[in-house]
Amino acid sequence: MAGGFMSASQEEKQRVLEMIKPLISEKLNMKHCSDCFKVVSHEVQVVAGVNHKLRIQVSDSECIHVKAFESLDGEFTIQQLLEGKSLDETF
Repeated sequence: MAGGFMSASQEEKQRVLEMIKPLISEKLNMKHCSDCFKVVSHEVQVVAGVNHKLRIQVSDSECIHVKAFESLDGEFTIQQLLEGKSLDETF
């Protein structure tokens, strides 16, 4: 159903993380170990596709904030990536 952002399921968090890891690693120039990524929070919004907002832990004390769009055919694009966020900093 279209509307505001809602929390994503655990399965959705893992699926989306696996799909966008290569895109994030490319944008970060492999700055962080993508195998170490852990989703702290993930919200979805159904539009003509799906908007995803993720807070991803990349080290003991740092997160990145990612906005990604998933098209109706399942292709992902990174809309925004913010580095240097603290673990308790909200999106």
